[in-house]
Amino acid sequence: MFRLSSKFSEESVLFLSVLKWSLLSSAVGLSTGALVSLFLFLLEKASAFTGNISFALLLLPPALALNAYLLGKILPREAADSTDKLVAFLHRGSPLPLLSIPKVFFLSILTIASGGSAGKEAPAADMGGTVGFWVGKILKLSPRDLKKLTLCGVSAGFAAVFGTPMAGALYGMELLFVGNILYEVFLPAFIAGILSHQVVLALGWGIPSALLRFSPTFSRGFFLHILLAGIVFGLLSFLFVEFWKRVRTLLGKVSLPLPGKAFLVGTLLALFGFFVSPRPLGLGSGVITETLLNAPCRWFDVPAKALFSALTLLGGGSGGVVTPLFYLGATSGSLLADLLSLDRGTFAALGLVGLLSGTTNTPIAAAILGVELFGPSLGPYAALVSIISFLMSGHRSLLPSQVLSLRKSSSLNVETGHSFSETMGAEESARRALSHGLWTVREKVPFSPRRKPK
Repeated sequence: MFRLSSKFSEESVLFLSVLKWSLLSSAVGLSTGALVSLFLFLLEKASAFTGNISFALLLLPPALALNAYLLGKILPREAADSTDKLVAFLHRGSPLPLLSIPKVFFLSILTIASGGSAGKEAPAADMGGTVGFWVGKILKLSPRDLKKLTLCGVSAGFAAVFGTPMAGALYGMELLFVGNILYEVFLPAFIAGILSHQVVLALGWGIPSALLRFSPTFSRGFFLHILLAGIVFGLLSFLFVEFWKRVRTLLGKVSLPLPGKAFLVGTLLALFGFFVSPRPLGLGSGVITETLLNAPCRWFDVPAKALFSALTLLGGGSGGVVTPLFYLGATSGSLLADLLSLDRGTFAALGLVGLLSGTTNTPIAAAILGVELFGPSLGPYAALVSIISFLMSGHRSLLPSQVLSLRKSSSLNVETGHSFSETMGAEESARRALSHGLWTVREKVPFSPRRKPK
């Protein structure tokens, strides 16, 4: 009788837990979906307005300068105005100011509508995370539950923008720790992602899942090309993250206040747009879609987009980096397909998920994104490319606040348990491993379950 009573008690607690998180995540998903819909509506109207202005690129230098000025004056340190800052807030357990929402909302519109090379997913994820935090704060949840609900908001924002509820949920769960998925966030993240996606669709601003479908035919040659593509996209991820660091260092040496740097960056972008091509500026959604539909790419698409997105986001602009990553992945995949005489659309899709996985260390979310955007037939190949790219990119990330929870190779003695901005030793460890030969280097500690970081 006692055992039966105990089992019923356990099931009662679990039932109440499921009910609790279903209600909380539903509130966050619905709120985030409505907020993201308003953001997408105003972004489209603002972009259409600037698009109808003759010589609209002249707006880019003063717009970025104004953005940088406001970025420095409105809660310059306290607000989570980028995904990396949001990750840092979550690791520290710091409160998220409510003014983070209008900050990322309006400044991202200002940057993107004026022609800055940035994405719309980071504002959505940051707003969703802030919504989740404040819903939990109002309900006086525990710090652990507060973090879970914040991650639900991040997942809801990502899912709402790209129309990928499953990938959005997994993105939030992979975001904090590289190599450690937060399984306890599974249920609320999926509920929040599904509801936010449906709200945006119902209001007319969403993207239907599997808008483009690919059905590649398996063969030995195709499989080898998939392996090669994973390696290539991993190396491109490595190069882009390192390039991002170099641009940050270079801009740090410019002895101008942030608004002055932003005006200089805007001038460079506008000059390129006038005299070369405006293709790498703005969101680039049109170029991504054309590339997925087999349109050829230009040779400068990849380096120009990499440079302009880094300059925009590090030089005073606001917005996300995932949409530029989609542009870079799709165009580099198309160029690789041309080089190997393969189908452009298929490898553009694989490049899109591969670069996302390698630069943000979210291989599972990237693989599921491939299924949701491009259909189940591409799923196994998207997963393979995502995993290889994740491994090949090494111990680095576009989000330095991510905490490294595993080594990507047992031959690299890289310290775990710290953020990428604190982790040292990968390069020296790699040189030591190569000097001993690939097969002779062994990990000092035998295989065992993951140890707790010191």
